[in-house]
Amino acid sequence: EKAVETRLLKNAIESLEPDLALNLHDQRSIFTAGEGFRPAIMSFLSPSVDESRKINEVRQESMKLIMKVVDFIYPFIPGYIGRYTDEFYPNAFGDNLQASGIPTILFESGSSIGDDLRVLSRKLTAAGVLSILNEGDETAKVEAYSRIPENRKCMRDVVFREVSLNGVICDLAFQSTYAGLGEDWKKIWKVDEIGKDIHPSGWKERGYRGTLELSGLNTGDVISSDLVEKLELG
Repeated sequence: EKAVETRLLKNAIESLEPDLALNLHDQRSIFTAGEGFRPAIMSFLSPSVDESRKINEVRQESMKLIMKVVDFIYPFIPGYIGRYTDEFYPNAFGDNLQASGIPTILFESGSSIGDDLRVLSRKLTAAGVLSILNEGDETAKVEAYSRIPENRKCMRDVVFREVSLNGVICDLAFQSTYAGLGEDWKKIWKVDEIGKDIHPSGWKERGYRGTLELSGLNTGDVISSDLVEKLELG
């Protein structure tokens, strides 16, 4: 509760006494909807209220509302909806809200191939929120929530296979993100993993014809614009 925005939000919640809380996030492109290669364009979570992950009346209500949203958006992205695991995080705002008796829904707006700015998922998030407000079928069962495929961290944006890096054959995985620069946003690339036969698959996979002489390249490094251009990362 040290952060100013946390105190302000907590005070607003205590003042408003809301009947429902919506926790809206962007989702990293590493997630798939279950096993396989389908990006989790939208993901949801009904947070746990304690370490036992019990399903009390408050969680049941948020699960029912999530299924209302899922039923509404599923025709637009069938097979591309995921569910986060429900470990209890005592410092997480959503977990605390639900534990306090306020039904809470986590929306995660993910990217899809060719849509890293999340245009589609942003539209679906807006539509999903409106679907909660509309009158409709409230009989969705809690069991249906548990059948939403669980998210997996299976993917990276780009993976190069069998690269000759400083004389050593290895795989390179790269992950992109956006950083704010004033009123603009800039796409930056980081080295996600270096190794032999690395596990993550890439939304784009390719071989690199040539040898890279890059001393000091480490996992987590932000790579230069020159190297981005050389590797045609985009």
